[in-house]
Amino acid sequence: MGQLLGQFGYLFNLIFTYPIFNLLMVLERLIGDFGLAIIVLTLIVKLILLPLTLKQLKSMKATQALQPQIAEIKKKHPKDQKAQMEATQALYKEYGMNPLAGSCLPLLIQMPVLFGLFYALSAVLRNAHT
Repeated sequence: MGQLLGQFGYLFNLIFTYPIFNLLMVLERLIGDFGLAIIVLTLIVKLILLPLTLKQLKSMKATQALQPQIAEIKKKHPKDQKAQMEATQALYKEYGMNPLAGSCLPLLIQMPVLFGLFYALSAVLRNAHT
């Protein structure tokens, strides 16, 4: 199990942490100020993640718009959980929504990138003190 986690950590670093770290170092060399390089890197990461954030916000607004209808479904089937789920899924299908793809998936995609940013900044700070 420990070896598997070690391989996952190596893969995570290879895909996320090292590229972000290298981009930070390039920005620092180009700009000449480490603080500004961090700000620029943060803006770049936010711009890259912007489409996912917008999709998540759009899905959240659509879900909020359907809340009265979902509450009505719960009133209609107060004790039948299965009927509630089926009616809710039919409502989502009618409006062309996938609640998992719109709300959870963008967040799950963003998390590794943000963790990579955190680990890259941590590595820079650790190296600054040695």
